[in-house]
Amino acid sequence: MYRFLNFSTEKNTFSSSYRSIISALGNNINRAEQSKIKEAFRMLINISEKNTNNTHIQESIDKAKIAINELYLGYSSIISILLYDSYKLKLISKIELKDKFAPQIINILEDLVLLETIDTKNSQKQAENFIQLLLTSVSDVRAILIKLVDRVYKIRRLNEYAEPEKIKIAKECYYLYVQIAHRLGLYKLKNEIEDIAFSYIYPDEYALINELLKNTSSEYNEFISTFLEPIHKELLSQKIDYEITWRTKTAHSIWMKMKKQNVEFDQIFDIFAIRIILKSVSKDEKAACWQTYSIITNIYEPNAKRLRDWISLPKENAYESLHITVKSPSNKWVEIQIRTQRMNEQAEKGLAAHWKYKGGKTAQWFENWLVTIRELFEDPNSQLRDLTATNTSTIKPDEIFVFTPHGDLVKLKNGSTALDMAFSLHSDLGARCSGAKVNGKIVSLKHLLANGDQVSLLTSKKQKPKIDWLSFVKTNKAKNKIKRMLKEDEHLEAERGKEIIKRKFRNWKLPFNDSTINFLINHYKFNNALELYSKVANEELDALKLKELIKSQKEKEKKLSEPLIKPKSSKQIDDQDLKKSISIEGAIIKDLNFSYAKCCSPIPGDLISGFITIHKGISIHKQKCPNALHMHKNLAYRQVNVYWTKSQSELNFEVILKITGKDDMAMISKITDVVSKEFNIHINAFNVHTHKIKFEGILLLNVSDTSQLNSLLGRIKAIKGIEKAVRINSLD
Repeated sequence: MYRFLNFSTEKNTFSSSYRSIISALGNNINRAEQSKIKEAFRMLINISEKNTNNTHIQESIDKAKIAINELYLGYSSIISILLYDSYKLKLISKIELKDKFAPQIINILEDLVLLETIDTKNSQKQAENFIQLLLTSVSDVRAILIKLVDRVYKIRRLNEYAEPEKIKIAKECYYLYVQIAHRLGLYKLKNEIEDIAFSYIYPDEYALINELLKNTSSEYNEFISTFLEPIHKELLSQKIDYEITWRTKTAHSIWMKMKKQNVEFDQIFDIFAIRIILKSVSKDEKAACWQTYSIITNIYEPNAKRLRDWISLPKENAYESLHITVKSPSNKWVEIQIRTQRMNEQAEKGLAAHWKYKGGKTAQWFENWLVTIRELFEDPNSQLRDLTATNTSTIKPDEIFVFTPHGDLVKLKNGSTALDMAFSLHSDLGARCSGAKVNGKIVSLKHLLANGDQVSLLTSKKQKPKIDWLSFVKTNKAKNKIKRMLKEDEHLEAERGKEIIKRKFRNWKLPFNDSTINFLINHYKFNNALELYSKVANEELDALKLKELIKSQKEKEKKLSEPLIKPKSSKQIDDQDLKKSISIEGAIIKDLNFSYAKCCSPIPGDLISGFITIHKGISIHKQKCPNALHMHKNLAYRQVNVYWTKSQSELNFEVILKITGKDDMAMISKITDVVSKEFNIHINAFNVHTHKIKFEGILLLNVSDTSQLNSLLGRIKAIKGIEKAVRINSLD
């Protein structure tokens, strides 16, 4: 123990406080650190001499004692607590502090000032987000621990505050700082804060439960005394050094069980908990706890479903204990907690006690403790990481937290803009956002938000989503919503353009159908009708040009489309030519007339049959022609074998094609280009009929043989939009 440094006798109060703090810190500080704490007290003495109202100084000293005795905070934290209120009131300057203390103390003080600016009135809605905000706002996690100390001090004196302030402090402690204490494993402190806050927020419920507990206390005392008697006897007989304590659970804990289980007070079976603390256990703590478990369960029947083994696998905050529930002779279930002295101190004082028991140099265990605290704050669901880690650098988060004008927290990706925040709140707000007011200053949509910013969004009815917004928003949510809105706007514009075209075409007596629209899309090489309509709506495409284009195409197709006329060969075929094209039974027909049957119009390449007629000589049919099949069956004696000769290659024969497909104003041009330009075939007639989005064309032309015909049909079928192209026997 280091010797105390004496203050002047006229400062007995400060001297006494200084001694009590040094005594509480014990061997956890060295002479140099002790000297720094004395320097802090000297500064407080100077302040008290210059100011008449110094109540904040005594408050700071009281808070320092809480920090030492209940959170195990070290000398840097103690100096920060002692000086913070004076620093906040500007009774001490940063320059004075720099001359006397290490930079880390100034950093903690600056963090505390920053934390003071964070409005936590809405923490009940978003406790986890507020914890993350507090963590990411400070450079040193000790600032959050000191803030917890401050709230413990305040809630213990809550009756000294005015009524509105009481409720504000109670709610902040209940919804936020209870969570922080729980995360640190400070269960005793957590239960105290929780119960006091509960009594102010829900006074009627608190009073009712306390009254019920008071009315049943004598009954519970008698029950527990009887229940514990055989346990005492057996533990003593096995020479186990132990201590048994019991307590009723807090009013808040009972109230939560009643709500969760939806039962009345008298239906809660674990109103109280018994704790068995094993003393003088240094070697195998687990074995000692399980030995005690065995003794108790030999006496009373255990409930296996309610066994909680936090000895084999401690909680994330280092809590260790064995919880069992057993049935009494009167059929009441009783919870018993079994732990060693070390485990009990850890359960009371949380992670600080855990590190103390791990041993090592004071500075090292304290730094390790701070690392673990930060990890627990960052990820409350994580397991404890390597408890020997020494890296205490501040982790840069990938998220920030900003406030709405009503004090609600919004979590955003780091690097988010004011526009990102608008879209995170509501799509319509994002679409109409024209700017923002950040910490009272008007900024643009592109303004990058920082952790803890107070943001008020500005809107305009004239504002619309713009394509350039995608270049600066950070969140995927904002990007996706902007893209969708731009698409919706594009559809609205296209719908307007469509109505313009429809109205003008109606006035000009032009057809508004898929055929016309597809023709325009192909002509301008647009991707779809949406693009065509949008161009018209935005006046990038003049509707009059569309009118001229369609009329021009109509005239062109009119010339190509003639009424169906009597077929006329591209080359006049006389009788001598016909006779050269057909042979009968090996001899060329010279004197006997023949003709091509109109029912099937055979051409070179078709398998053919000849039939002798009474007045027209021989009639040539395709072998599969229905008429030929009929005559073969009934008039076989008239059939003669005929075949094509090579001399027919100079002749052209008429065929009829039937073509169907999607209606398209350019379709006739595409077909005629293939026939006339690619195959150099003369078209005798082309007649087209349309119905809704379909068209049907009958094409008469002359070909030399089936080989040429098949090539032509293949090419026509390849035209986009053609569904079918076949040769038919006749127009009937």
